[in-house]
Amino acid sequence: IATSSRKRAINTFAACVSLGKVRLYRRYNMLLVPGERKGAYIHDLNGRCFVNFHCNGGVFNLGHRPESTAQALRDALAAKMDMGSWCAHNPIRERFAEALAETMPAPLPRVLLCASASDAVDAAIRLSMTHTKRAKVVSAHGGYHGSSAYAVAAGDARFRDPVHGKLPGFVQVPFGNAAAMEREIDSDSAAVILETIPASYGMAIPSDDYFARIRAACDKHGAILIIDETQTGLGRTGKLWAIEHWGVAPDALITGKGTSGGYYPIAAACFSDRFDATLKSGFFHYTESAGSDLGCAVALRVLEITNTPEFLENVNSRATQFERWLADLVKRYPRHLHSFRQKGLVMALVFRDEATSMAALKSMSDHGIYTVYAANDKRAIQ
Repeated sequence: IATSSRKRAINTFAACVSLGKVRLYRRYNMLLVPGERKGAYIHDLNGRCFVNFHCNGGVFNLGHRPESTAQALRDALAAKMDMGSWCAHNPIRERFAEALAETMPAPLPRVLLCASASDAVDAAIRLSMTHTKRAKVVSAHGGYHGSSAYAVAAGDARFRDPVHGKLPGFVQVPFGNAAAMEREIDSDSAAVILETIPASYGMAIPSDDYFARIRAACDKHGAILIIDETQTGLGRTGKLWAIEHWGVAPDALITGKGTSGGYYPIAAACFSDRFDATLKSGFFHYTESAGSDLGCAVALRVLEITNTPEFLENVNSRATQFERWLADLVKRYPRHLHSFRQKGLVMALVFRDEATSMAALKSMSDHGIYTVYAANDKRAIQ
């Protein structure tokens, strides 16, 4: 990669992968072509160094190329592991599933290993529909749960409509509006799916009673509460799972991007034992690459790291530093900055308008800071 031509790489990407993405970044002169990367830093093929504040939506919670997870992958390869077979029992899969279940904020002992968070969300929604024998799914405006069928249907219209429009039974209400959610959850509802803190909506932080009220409404009507921790899980908020901040027990929890350690894609959906009758066949949801042996070896190491008190203490210490810095920025630039949002190291700067946000994003890029705006609230930079 380091010896590749930057110009050739960009042109080939435009021709074979995404012309639209290249056009967008060219418009703002923000084309980053990653070469060497390590820790918090990315080196462009033109030699520039960037601090990565985006982290690819949580993939790089431990930084780029963390040595401990790289060693876990090397050890798995040395132990003659490969992708494995979804048909067979497997010690490394069993170890990871058991370890993951033990970390859950509620008893969620059943684990479906998946290839991606989209895959895990699809499984959770489908399981909820099968279990309740209902078809209605309630989610929030501004959210994003992935790009596969049910996952994109539960996401914001900006992502959903260009793909296949609105699926029957999928409804949305404003995020953070507990009263609107309570009105929508009824005896026809199979599930409610929510990100704990929706990144694509600008890291909106819900009120203290938001999830408790939704939990109560789900209990009243027999609906399943699915919490999507793809971007907030594995310690990023200062607790292993962000929902712990609100003290609410979900019926299902999704973990995705960060589980991979940046090396091998893996995700999971964890469920309570109330779904046992639906899962009894053992073939409810499967793909050849779901829960690969190599992925489980890496994910087990990621879980060991992020579930230590020292790791979480460091997240909270860093968060306190950023809280001071971001509060100072808002105070110094009141004409441009509206506020900042934060829960641990899930953060966003919110500008007065989109034009100012885009200008700030360009300035950050020019000064070696790589980050992105929130797709469903462009005033906010993640």
